[in-house]
Amino acid sequence: MIKYLSILFVFANCSFILFAQKPININFNVPENISAGTEINASIVINKQDISGFAKLELYLPVGFVSKVIASAGATIIYKGQLLKFIWIELPVEQRISINISFTVDYRLSGYKEIYGNFYYIEQKKRIKFPVGVIPFNVINSNIKKNENNLYNSNIDKIILPNKNIQQNIVYRVQIAANKKKISKKIIEEIYSDNSTIYEELINGLYKYTIGNFTTKSDAEAFRVNCGVNGAFTVTYENGNRVIYK
Repeated sequence: MIKYLSILFVFANCSFILFAQKPININFNVPENISAGTEINASIVINKQDISGFAKLELYLPVGFVSKVIASAGATIIYKGQLLKFIWIELPVEQRISINISFTVDYRLSGYKEIYGNFYYIEQKKRIKFPVGVIPFNVINSNIKKNENNLYNSNIDKIILPNKNIQQNIVYRVQIAANKKKISKKIIEEIYSDNSTIYEELINGLYKYTIGNFTTKSDAEAFRVNCGVNGAFTVTYENGNRVIYK
């Protein structure tokens, strides 16, 4: 059965609807006017109907917006610069999925801005892509401060990348996912693109996925902080065995 998408965007003082012919709809709520230097809340409601299995929501944010996910509806959250990704290995059974996000807006921004993105899911072993569309709004700045420094340039320390082959007794890995069922390579690549450095283990009934190896815990922690996977954590391995601390 062919499905169609209905997308609804609601703003503080205006509304408009993009209709196709599908009983699914995505409702994105964000203020029409936003003050620079403030934190705002936005909500997304996905009425997914009978869709199940893997799904992904990608949102591209304006430069100068820093996002924080408050409620993810069970999704794995990936932060990659201005790209915010929600990945469901298995969608919740509820037809209505609610997501809450806060955005911190840099105090030097002003003018027209927009968020856009795509929603993906699997149907009959094919990946279906629907554009979320463009969500426009205005950043109001009544006191623009002059700053000769580039707003978006920052000095980032060099991050040690994971290595598959390290010859030492104790190594450190970063766990990025766990699930009751095996996760396919394609889905794992949605979380971290280089699957050649990812280990899969079945531990206490859960398939756990770790990125390794690192020679020091500080290297692993630096990678964890910058890999973009919300909720990732560092794990110690000794002679190939996971160390469980009691």
